Amino acid sequence: MATLGGAQALGLADEIGTLAPGKQADLIVVDLDKPHLQPFYGDYPALVYYAKTEDVVASVVAGRIVMRDRRILGFDADAALAAVKRRMPRWRGLLRDLGSPALAGDACLC
Repeated sequence: MATLGGAQALGLADEIGTLAPGKQADLIVVDLDKPHLQPFYGDYPALVYYAKTEDVVASVVAGRIVMRDRRILGFDADAALAAVKRRMPRWRGLLRDLGSPALAGDACLC
């Protein structure tokens, strides 16, 4: 129901819902050689319950590789972190003006 049934409900069964040539697909590659995923008997619901984000090795979105060897392609993490740090003073002020309890007293979001 989550794949083909969902695609049919949305009227998109010709585009998504099954792995077939010409259809859109998002895939992940999971490293199953982790103690918390063993033993693995092909029980895919176990991935949902036990796999962690750091177990994902690669990701493909609409046929385009977006993560390989646990690294997001075309994403500069250092630049993103610098952008967040530049915005922190403004966000801190907005939170304070909204009465955030996290900023009461000596709390600091530095």
